[in-house]
Parts: sequence; C-alpha cells; structure tokens
Amino acid sequence: AGVGVGIDDAGLEAGPGGSTFRIVNPVTADELEFMLDILALEAVDRDVARSLHVDYLDAWTGEVPPILEVAAARTPYEDGDAFGKEALLQNDEYLAAVQATRRLDERLFDDFAAAFGTSITPEAPQAVRLQRIFDRAVDVEPLSATGRFATSAPEASPFEIIDGMDFDPTTRANAIAALLPEAPGLLEVYSGVDADRIDVARQDILDSVAFDEKKIDYVDFTTSVNQRALRVLGDRERRRTRIEAAMLEAVVPALESLSSIELEFEVADRGMYARGGDRTTGVVQRALRLPDLEPEQIDTLATILREHLERELDLVARARTFRLESSRLPEIVEIDGGVSTRYDGEQAVQQELGKLVFQRDELRERLRKRVRSTLSEEQRRRIDANG
Repeated sequence: AGVGVGIDDAGLEAGPGGSTFRIVNPVTADELEFMLDILALEAVDRDVARSLHVDYLDAWTGEVPPILEVAAARTPYEDGDAFGKEALLQNDEYLAAVQATRRLDERLFDDFAAAFGTSITPEAPQAVRLQRIFDRAVDVEPLSATGRFATSAPEASPFEIIDGMDFDPTTRANAIAALLPEAPGLLEVYSGVDADRIDVARQDILDSVAFDEKKIDYVDFTTSVNQRALRVLGDRERRRTRIEAAMLEAVVPALESLSSIELEFEVADRGMYARGGDRTTGVVQRALRLPDLEPEQIDTLATILREHLERELDLVARARTFRLESSRLPEIVEIDGGVSTRYDGEQAVQQELGKLVFQRDELRERLRKRVRSTLSEEQRRRIDANG
C-alpha cells in the first residue's frame, strides 16, 4: 500500500508489573493491589480478591493471547495487494482481543461486587473500572495521531496522580475517598476509549485502501485523516479537562491546606504539554513538607502558592484553547504549488504553546524566590541540601 497505518504488533514483552501485550493487557498483580487500595479492602478480603484474580488470569491466558498471536502473524504491510484485507482482519482481531478482555474484566469486577458488596462504597466498583481503562494499555498509532497538530500532555488516571504524590497513608486514603464520587461520571467519559482508538485505526486503513485504489485523491485522504486527528485531540483534551476538574473541585478541597496546595500544583503541572523542571517544583514540595514551619509561614506560603496557581491554571486553560481551537486552522489541507500548508499552521500553534510554557516558567522562577524568602536561613539550607 502506498499509505500505511501503524498499529504496534501484539508481541509479548516483559513489563514492570509482569508480561504485557502491547494491544491489551490483563490485570497485573501490581494493578490488582492498587485496585484493592481504591476499594479499601481489609486483609482477609484482599486474599479473596487475589484468589479471584488467579482465576481471572487463567481465563484471560486461555482466551486472549491466541487472538493476539493470530493478529501478530499477519504482515499486511509486506504485500501491497493484500494490504486492505489483511490490515482489516488484523484490526478486527485487535478489537476482538480488547472486547474479550473487557468482558473478562467485567466478570472479575462482578465477582468482587458479589464477594465484597457490603464492604465497599457504591462508587468503588466504578472507580476500579475507571482505573482499569488506563491499565488496559491499548497502544494504537494510526495516521490520526493526537500529535498531528499540537503536542498534548498524556492522559493519566486521577488515582495514579494521587498515588504519585507520595502522601502519607492517611492523606492518600482521604484523597482517594474524595475522588470516589467523581468516578461514575469519569467512567462514562472514558468507557469507550480503548475500542475507539482501534476504530480510528480502522477508518485510517479504509481511507488508505480508498486512496490506493484511486477512489479518493490525496487532498481528500489527508483531509479525512486530519479531521479524525482533530476529533481525537479534542476528545482527549475534553477528557483531561474532566479529570482536572474532578481533582480541583472534589479532591483538593478535601485535603489539609498544604497537601491540597501540593496536589493543585501537580494538576497544574500536568496541564501543560511540557512539565516544569524540578528547580521550582522540588523547592515548593520540600518547603511544604518542612516539619518546623511556623503558623505564620504556613499562612504566607498558602497565600503565595494560591496566587501563583490562579495564574498558572489560567495559562493551562489558554494552552487548552490553542490546542482545541487553533488546531482547526489546518483541518483542510491546502496545496500551494504541491506543498501542504498544514505545517505552517502546526508550527504557529506550537509557537503559541511555547510562549505559554515560557510564561509559566517565568512565573515559577518568581514563585521559587518568594517561597525561599518565607523560610529561615536554616530551613533554606535544608531544602537546598535535599534537592
């Protein structure tokens, strides 16, 4: 085929939590333990869950890898004449593997509900379903890639954001509990994301075949792909906005002052496609965790950081606007002397995003100096020594 659509082969690889398939994974042991934390199960119930997980892995191993092995054996890009048929069959097999995994996942979660129904909150099963969407690891790289117009920050589970904060156990548990009521709404937003990614790849394959068969010309082909890319980018941004809102509106207010500020800073940091360096984030985190802060210092730090976060979150919102609105400019590929003008449009968006990152970094440098100015000389030495 003259134009191809890349979907990673479904080969078996060793990952940090066990062996993983690139297209779709089973629930690993590490992922299970995190789900049990979300469910807040007692030790005896955790043992029951681990036993149910063993049965789940047996079922998954018997059903899903054979599908992926058949898909991996196909070589649609080596034979131009067979490309369309083979690529579509492979795409169908990837989708079948995802659907089988989702069905087995649901059976596992139903088993959890039957075993622990009275021990868990009503939102907890929805929360583990949400977390599972991020863990299933569908890895599809179609022509309609989200980076086509503007670099976008990766999507991250809200529970993983909390888990990565290195909070003490009580604060971590409180943050997870505050997020649970948001899980059903977030699950609704994310419920079809893995199958949608494979469907986008399928549509790209169909367009590639139509282009090779001269049923559409290059402008029609690239226009179709670009429109899908914009939809993918927009969907991703809207999903990330929902997670950001849940964190800022539900979780941050539920935490004690300094922990809430630290989490809010993390959410803002993730909002830009380029995260800030440790020069400021490290100073802020270490300052907030000093054990000998005076009440006046705590109040001053809280005021300084909230003023900063208001400005930084405004920059995050402006960056999102550029990604969602400015990227519409190159939606229709224009041919000028045989050269696409899309590149100029993409570069313009990236330059505007770069300006916002620069403004963010300047704000953070001022913040770093203000935070240090609230500390005693001995406290400054300590946070510098730990940097």
